[in-house]
This record gives sequence, structure tokens and C-alpha cells, in this order.
Amino acid sequence: MADSAVRLYQSTDTGAPQCDGVAGSLIAVLDACLVTGYASVNVSSIVVSIGVATVTTATGHGISAVGTTGPCVRIEGATPAELNGDWRVAITGSTTFTFETAVSDQTATGAITTKRAPAGWEKVYAGTNKAAYRSQDVTGTRLYLRVDDTVGMYANVSGYETMSDIDTGTGAFNGGGTGRWSKSTVANTNARAWRVFADSRCVYLFVNKGTNQGNYEVACGWFGDIISNLSADAYGCGIVANDQNNYDYALAILSSPSYLSSQLARAHTQIGTAVSCYRSSNVLVDHTYGMGYSGMPYPSPVGNELIAFPVQCVQRSDGLYRGDMPGLYGPAHNMRSVADGTVITGVQVSGSSRDFMVLTLRGSNEYRALMDMTGPWR
Repeated sequence: MADSAVRLYQSTDTGAPQCDGVAGSLIAVLDACLVTGYASVNVSSIVVSIGVATVTTATGHGISAVGTTGPCVRIEGATPAELNGDWRVAITGSTTFTFETAVSDQTATGAITTKRAPAGWEKVYAGTNKAAYRSQDVTGTRLYLRVDDTVGMYANVSGYETMSDIDTGTGAFNGGGTGRWSKSTVANTNARAWRVFADSRCVYLFVNKGTNQGNYEVACGWFGDIISNLSADAYGCGIVANDQNNYDYALAILSSPSYLSSQLARAHTQIGTAVSCYRSSNVLVDHTYGMGYSGMPYPSPVGNELIAFPVQCVQRSDGLYRGDMPGLYGPAHNMRSVADGTVITGVQVSGSSRDFMVLTLRGSNEYRALMDMTGPWR
């Protein structure tokens, strides 16, 4: 399976780390999703027959499909080595799943394990409740995400063009660490619901920071490479954060308001310093409020279908359309009555069928966005 495969991680996953209002909890989540994976179990057998590998685990694997999209798992320790790696699997039972393979018919040997596969990033530098992450995908910009998770209720985040240690970098974007990704409204150990969507080049974070977990007070953030309109864009890497704890629904807004710290590493010219950016979408998507707040009924009365458009990344100073936000779509509907986490299957994107998840971005009766959870995004 290609490294560009889309991964979905949720706080409800078996073995998922806890996010809360305590220092270091966001780094635990990012470590697990981006770098290490989680929920490792021993594998009793892998049997390959007619191009399909059937995996049987020694105990319950605890993974499940969301919609029609199976999870990505990592196989390690198998012989033949071609079975090792990351695979999108089909769940066939509480201790079994399958994936397609070119390996010839046989039964694998070795001390084999499987776990929720990480997204293919590395943790380059670390300090006490601090971490710097970098994509390992050589086709991307490979710029740095620095996370300072020492406060508790939120983490200070920034992008850097280069770093030499956890506290030293050049070419900062997002103000050298003034942007925030919120975790909780209270500095305590109460668990907060979260989701992470990622591929090998970008990561989206959604956290229900409120005390009422049934009424989402969602904080959201993003870091990584856009789908650039430039054939070669060494600085098409950005960050979406917020400059104060009360306005942390930046991804929902299709305009250029204050309170929203969104920057790209450099402009399309590839020279200079960081540039502010904002998001836009098709004219049918209402830009007056946040995404999904108003628009035509859902589904469309015309074709009984979902109408949605890619979300664009626009340079704020000159209004130039730089590229698209990977996987993120703006609905042309009022979707406030559609529950957070609803999966819409069979959405056609570039000739392929995808699953889209409805995401609450602010409050339970406010903004909604759509995430392509099948991919690939690029």
C-alpha cells in the first residue's frame, strides 16, 4: 500500500492515547498517530491464498471499518518480508482481517505483530513536553512542525523551514510559536474526544475541548503540504492554528477574519518569509458563515445527492489561489442537523468512490465540514 494512504485515528479506537488538559497529552496523541502507531497485538498466523492474506490475531484486534473504509494496519516480523508494511484491510471477524498481496500462496512464519499503522512521520527532536515532527515522504516539502505542549489546556505550535534542536529553528511560519491547538477548556485529566486524519504529508487534528462531550466545542488544526498549483513548490507547507483559545475553529471559516493564525512557509515566488493564507471554496458554498451552516437542503432536492467542493488555500495579501487543502471539502448544504461522525458512502471523486465523514467544527448546531477518509488525497 502506498505511503500516501489516508489514515483515520480516533479516541474511541482500542489502545488510543488519551488527550486531556494536562501537559504532554497532545504529544502522546501525535506520537501514536504520526510516528509509532498503537494497539499492538500478536499474530497467530498469516495465510496467503490466491492473492489474499488472511491474518488471525492471538487476541481480539479491536479494529473496525468506518463506513466502507477499512483501517490501515502495520504488519511486522513476518517471513516473507513482502508481507511486512502498512496495509488497508478488510475486517472479517474479531480476530481476523484480510488484505490483497502479490505474495505467492503460503503460510508466513516469524514472531509477527500487527498494530494501527502510523502515518509515516518522524519525531526529529524532543524536550520535556515538546516535540518536532517531520514527514518522511521525500516527495514533499519535509518542513518541521514544532509542538510545545507545556501549558496543559492548549499547545503552542509552529512550522519551521529548518531546525537544529527542539528550541532552535529558522524560517518560522505561524509567528514562531504563537499559534495554538486547543485541547481542553479545563486543566485536568478528563479525557477529551479527538480525531486525527493524516497522510504521509499532512495532519488534521480535531479535539472536543468542552466539558460537555455530547455538545462538541471543537478545536481544530492542520499542518503539512497543500496540493499545490505549482509544479515544484518547496514551500507549499502551511499551518492552521489560532492566536487565542476562544477562536479555534479556523478550518470552518472560508474567509480571512481576525483571530485565525494561518500561514504558508513562503509565497508562490519561493522567496521571502511566511505569508498569511485563508480558505475558500466554490461559489455554491456559503462564505458568510462557517462551512455547512447554510445552503441548499441535504441531500440536494435536484439529484438526491451530496454536493461538495474542495477547500482552497489562498494567499491573503494578493488573493492568489495557491492550491487545495488535502481531503477537506465544503458542503453546499445546510448540514447542521447531520450528526458529527456521520459517514456518507459512495461519493464520487475523480472517478473513484470515497467515504466522506461529516465533522462538527465548532458547536453541535453550527459548522460542518467533510473529510475524504478513503483517499488518496493527492
